[in-house]
Amino acid sequence: MTSAQQPAPRALLVYAASVVGMIALIRLGRWFLGEQGRPELASAVIVISVGLHLLPFAAAFRAPVFRTLGWVMTALGVLGLMIGWLTTGTAAAAVAVITGVVMLVVITLGARDPTQAM
Repeated sequence: MTSAQQPAPRALLVYAASVVGMIALIRLGRWFLGEQGRPELASAVIVISVGLHLLPFAAAFRAPVFRTLGWVMTALGVLGLMIGWLTTGTAAAAVAVITGVVMLVVITLGARDPTQAM
């Protein structure tokens, strides 16, 4: 967000709702994975939840870098969940670590040119 851009009037409300939604999705996902006997895939659910929570956040705070980051994280989380479900929980954890690196790259690129919509 550049200094000329102000957050949307309801940005704080959107932020709070997105955090509550993220926490609810994490809890629901962990419960579901536990019921399926696959609790080791929780890292993928966390990545998906964090990614999805960034989407309304990006709009409310007029920060396109978070839209990009949200979609990338969500896609990687889904990929990690699918690979982990078909193979082993280690794959889901590995994708979560890769997501952390990707997150650093996206945020760094966004910080280099905040006027550029990613």
